[in-house]
Amino acid sequence: SSDALQQPRQQTVVVGCGPVGVAASLVLASKHNYDVTLLDSSPSSSSQSQYDPTKAFLYNVNSRGQKLTKMFPSMHETLVERSVVSKGFAGTTITIVPADPKVAIPISKKNEVKKTTLDTDASDNSNSSNSKKNVMPSGEKAAAVGYWIPRHEMVKLMMEEIDHHNQREGSGGTITLCTGQ
Repeated sequence: SSDALQQPRQQTVVVGCGPVGVAASLVLASKHNYDVTLLDSSPSSSSQSQYDPTKAFLYNVNSRGQKLTKMFPSMHETLVERSVVSKGFAGTTITIVPADPKVAIPISKKNEVKKTTLDTDASDNSNSSNSKKNVMPSGEKAAAVGYWIPRHEMVKLMMEEIDHHNQREGSGGTITLCTGQ
């Protein structure tokens, strides 16, 4: 039968149960069919998914980060439920304050969405004096939705996705968590 001829899954080790390690484990197991051993030095009683004041910061899961979360629909739904939505910076006011305290703070200007030099036609010389650093991103990026979530909550929802992954049949390789003593 074809099962007897099937090659064993490749195995790999990922070190660290922070957001990057968990994300790598999920992608390797579910999208590339690896059996993953996820190692973390901290004991399970002080896991990455618990609040730690030394790592107490917020993550903004922007469109780039959502490429990962949308690979796992239940993880993305949980992210949306547990986070605070941010709808980009289009229409906000940005003030660049000079470092020299003797220089007056300029009047704030409403942020206008402009085309980047990549968006403009090469034959259009009217924008040739603009550089990439002095124009705002085009409309979609400026108005993109992001999700603010505490780091430990992000790790927790990713670890929950590992549990869901391991419970689903035919979901690819398995992910085994090994913590320190």
